[in-house]
Amino acid sequence: MELSHDPGVGTFFVEDKGQGSGTFIKVVKDHKLTSDSIIVVGNSSIRVKKSAEGHLELEFYDGPIKGTKKKLDPATKSKFTLGRANDCDIPFVDDGLSRVQTSFEFKENEWVVHDSDGKKESMNGTWMLVDRPILLSKDIFLKVGSTLFEVKIKK
Repeated sequence: MELSHDPGVGTFFVEDKGQGSGTFIKVVKDHKLTSDSIIVVGNSSIRVKKSAEGHLELEFYDGPIKGTKKKLDPATKSKFTLGRANDCDIPFVDDGLSRVQTSFEFKENEWVVHDSDGKKESMNGTWMLVDRPILLSKDIFLKVGSTLFEVKIKK
């Protein structure tokens, strides 16, 4: 992992540089999704793809519902939830999930992901793989391997 700083603009970036278990950023609110983003919740990893029609396609590639694919259509509703609760849009049993673990929301013509319902945090967090440089705009938590640490930006 590499943290870099652009002193001319005063911005910081984080980028994964290794080929180990990856660098993950903790998702809290309104984290924009790009196509091929990887989201980790509980024991499950989800590849996210945005279709040309505006749908969000989720593919679970490990965990208890490995191989499952879900398509989220913003024409039917703007916010979808994932978790252990039966009233979630994508309910499933995973020891590491909260009742409402993650939500995907279509707002201002963009898909964003929130931890939990976007109002409070889940117990285990929602994590996004850092597979391209990510601008650090506020204090965040990073996970590298089994190490968790907080990055605070002081101005």
